[in-house]
Amino acid sequence: MLKENIKKNIVIALLVIGSFTLAFSLLEIFLRTTNYHYYPLQIQVLGARTDNENNSGSDWRRYHIFEHDAFIFDPQLLWKPNPEYQIVDNDQPKHFFNTLGYPGPLFNPLTEGSQERIITIGDSHTLGLPIIDRQTGREVGWPAYLEANLGRTFEVINGGVWGYSSYQMLKRFQQALDYKPAIVRWTPSANDAHLVGVSDKEYGIIQIASTEALVKLRSAQLIQSLLDKMFKDTQKDKEQLVPRVSLLDYKTELSTVIDETSKRNIKLILLNRPLLHPYPDSEFENRFQEYNKLTELIARENSIHFIDVDALFATDSQHFADSSHLNEEGLKILANTLKSLLWPDI
Repeated sequence: MLKENIKKNIVIALLVIGSFTLAFSLLEIFLRTTNYHYYPLQIQVLGARTDNENNSGSDWRRYHIFEHDAFIFDPQLLWKPNPEYQIVDNDQPKHFFNTLGYPGPLFNPLTEGSQERIITIGDSHTLGLPIIDRQTGREVGWPAYLEANLGRTFEVINGGVWGYSSYQMLKRFQQALDYKPAIVRWTPSANDAHLVGVSDKEYGIIQIASTEALVKLRSAQLIQSLLDKMFKDTQKDKEQLVPRVSLLDYKTELSTVIDETSKRNIKLILLNRPLLHPYPDSEFENRFQEYNKLTELIARENSIHFIDVDALFATDSQHFADSSHLNEEGLKILANTLKSLLWPDI
């Protein structure tokens, strides 16, 4: 009798699931046939497409998590470098990241060795370009050029990641402490100032899944539309975009970096991040400059070495690949400048 009841319940459950799946599929087909779309503001910033418009968007997180071959999902970092990611070098495929998730040759994570280890933390400005330089044999980035300039005395590990905010950079910095660096270089992320629906610290697995559903499923958009109409009084608050990392949160993160390096007797060097001025988006430029200014202020208050990279390249358009990133020559100039300022005798 008990077995029969269990079987009956299983059959009922399967029928319910099957009916729901069929109804959901039919609804999805109908909505696509009628070309239904509903994109709230949080989804528009992802660059969601409709038949009538193509929003450029300011939230690249979904792209980095789901679509960029260079990364794999990580529950803490949101995304992290994929050791299997390959680029073409001299007509041959080559892994861009080593097995520890850093560009360049694999280093020994357990021993400090005879070299002073420098770890650079930042966004795409720090990581550089997915190209191998013929002379250094490493990525085209200022950390690699700096190591070449300094010689065998120093080992420079490039901890930059495309698309990272300071929220992610702090976590990567904390992981990198296991490699016992003597020096850490921190550059603020331009991604902090990008406006999104949900800040990085609130952007968890549930948010990622719901965002993916809203982008891909018309039925999910319909459900979201109905919910927004039901709770329209509270929806206004949701429609307010926020920076990926607020200035207050950035200050807290940078304070954590200062505390951690101080406890471990690690030398911390702070740099600001260059943009080409005037930047095409003046509102973004103004927002991000507040992060650069805060970095300099915190450096002065804590007697930390600070280098004004932004002033070095401010209007130097010939050394920018675009308004946010230095080209190969610009990266070499930055590496030479850092070497001259910090190690003039080498």
